[in-house]
Amino acid sequence: MRHRSATVFLACLALAGCANPTGRFNYVSTEGYAASTAAFAAADGPTSVVVRNNPFPGDADGARFVAAMPTDTIWRFKFVNSRPARSYGYLFVIEFGQNAKLRTYSVCATDLPVQTPLPPDSATDGIPFRAGFCRNGSGISEVAGVAPHAPSPDAPEFRNFLANLVSLLTPPNDSPSIRDYEGG
Repeated sequence: MRHRSATVFLACLALAGCANPTGRFNYVSTEGYAASTAAFAAADGPTSVVVRNNPFPGDADGARFVAAMPTDTIWRFKFVNSRPARSYGYLFVIEFGQNAKLRTYSVCATDLPVQTPLPPDSATDGIPFRAGFCRNGSGISEVAGVAPHAPSPDAPEFRNFLANLVSLLTPPNDSPSIRDYEGG
């Protein structure tokens, strides 16, 4: 049954780019990804989450954002907003705002300037984002799109978005691909 629901979810992405309330995913790259990498990273212990331009002003340290990350995925990641001692360099990076609309740099790069998030786009009613599953500053997999607006990171629509995001960044199989949904 889990395989069937994953297939239905990926079919939704391929057909329409999935719209709100769970966000829209415009670009997915798993070109450098192997399922064994995600399994190793999750089994190693806590995995860091870096949130750039957190869209929730009341969550300045990102603690509520990280607490909303899914723990019931196939890999059972344990997310933290600090750098664990034994992370082997694995982390998730999620960036919102102006930089997220550009693909001229890796979202996993560590030397990026912080910019103010963009105001809501009336056409999409969402927040531009880019996210990556990274190791030592290099991208293993990457997703870009528009996150749904939510009052807080623990709102059901945003939690659903995060669950979909983690599933796309760490799929259960080794089928490297780049899918660009922009422009049809």
